[in-house]
Amino acid sequence: MKRWRLTTQLNIVFTSVIIIVGALFLLIFEVSQTKIYEAPNVMQLEVYLKEVVNHKINDEIIPSSNPYNGYFIMEYNEIIIEYMNDPAITYPSVISNYGYKVWDNPELIETTFDITTFQDKDIYVKGQFIGRDPNDSKSGELILVFTDRRYEETLKTNFFITLQITFFTLMIFGNLIILLWSRMLVGRIEILQYTVLNLSKSDYKKEINIDGSDEIAKLGIAVERMRQEIVDSERMKQEMLQNISHDFKTPITVIQTYAEAIEDGITDVKDINIIIEQAKVLNHRVVQLLEYSKLEYLKDSNKFTTINVKNVCDRIVNNYKYKFSNITAELDSSTYFGIEDNLEVAIANIVDNSIRYAKSEIKIKLADKKLTIFNDGEPIEDKILENLFTPYQKGNKGQFGLGLSISKTTLNHFELNLRVENIPEGVIFTIEPI
Repeated sequence: MKRWRLTTQLNIVFTSVIIIVGALFLLIFEVSQTKIYEAPNVMQLEVYLKEVVNHKINDEIIPSSNPYNGYFIMEYNEIIIEYMNDPAITYPSVISNYGYKVWDNPELIETTFDITTFQDKDIYVKGQFIGRDPNDSKSGELILVFTDRRYEETLKTNFFITLQITFFTLMIFGNLIILLWSRMLVGRIEILQYTVLNLSKSDYKKEINIDGSDEIAKLGIAVERMRQEIVDSERMKQEMLQNISHDFKTPITVIQTYAEAIEDGITDVKDINIIIEQAKVLNHRVVQLLEYSKLEYLKDSNKFTTINVKNVCDRIVNNYKYKFSNITAELDSSTYFGIEDNLEVAIANIVDNSIRYAKSEIKIKLADKKLTIFNDGEPIEDKILENLFTPYQKGNKGQFGLGLSISKTTLNHFELNLRVENIPEGVIFTIEPI
């Protein structure tokens, strides 16, 4: 069915459901049809009995009924009137024998008497005495009305015809409604399909707007959100390329300028130190770019191991103690789960950032898996604070703008949350499990 259009699939499913429901309904009805059809048959026979009795009492002509009904009027052991609407009825002896039995049974001698439903050879009989003297068993008349199952067969045939017409009509109108509805449904889906195809062709300009609040509308909202994320990603990519070009161009220009000056004898060879410093800056930025490009590989948790965070922090403090002497660490034996080298880079980036802004001290504290890195620098501006972990977001002393973004993404892969906040004493970074 997946090869067919959605409209065709819906029509087939609806038709199949109608057929299955109809078949089950007929099966259930076939099993219980005896009781279902018997009730209206007995009911019409009771009505017919009342009509015959009333007309007999009033000495009126007894009207005809449906062709399957008939009646006997009996006096003591004698049938005085025998009427059958259908000449094909061949069971009058059964009725008369039943009448004789009723007449001769003392327990049944009453002024009026409703004979309980009698079924023999598929015959129903109802009866009533009229003019009966309780003291004279030979007095009065007995009226018997009877019918057979042919009336039920008529009901059954009419019901099946009605049922077939109903199911056929339901199938036609149902499929017509599904056809019209599915065309609207498919039209909305085709809009999404067209939009997604355009996205694959790098056409992100057209906004997606699907009316409604159903699943397709929600899918449209999700696709629109994806489109916006792609637009933002493309914009960020362009900004990154511009920033990378600018950040690489500056040290390269300095290196080229001093190298040409040394070659032309304009400057002293001692200025080669400037070239070396700029080469270090360039190398640092290349390393950060490589780290940033490898972040997606951290999603593979199969390479994760348990990390002793104290050992990582001790190495970082030792690496930076000559650059910033007043770094203190208070560390317990908490552990994280991830890749140790990448965790060290993430924490080192935060410490490196703190060193650039700290006035006099940096405090690192680890307790119950919560790692905080405090510096007593100036508070971060709100505008910068909101986007501090965005690539190429730099403060007034920032360098390349990737360090904290690398830290944030790395820690997220390790199911660790990184946040930063201003406090009265300075700025504090916090790392803790999500």
